[in-house]
Amino acid sequence: MTGVRIEHVITSGTFSLDGGTWNADHNVWIVGDDHEAVVIDAAHEAEAIARAVGDRRLTAIVWGPARAVSPSLLAPCDPAPRCEPG
Repeated sequence: MTGVRIEHVITSGTFSLDGGTWNADHNVWIVGDDHEAVVIDAAHEAEAIARAVGDRRLTAIVWGPARAVSPSLLAPCDPAPRCEPG
């Protein structure tokens, strides 16, 4: 990758733990160039993340141990990116 940049997307949703549920904003990071991107800590709004990635090839999604990657974020990807717990 040349011309690498770091982008920040804030997504919103709910967070549940120990019987409680809270509204939460979440920081999602996209690292890449004009052709490829890696998404770090994808959470909540898959459509907003996919819009930020745009036409770039999504090469990997890295997330924390308490997160699950939305299948809708992976759906448009061909081939499917690697998904790695962080």
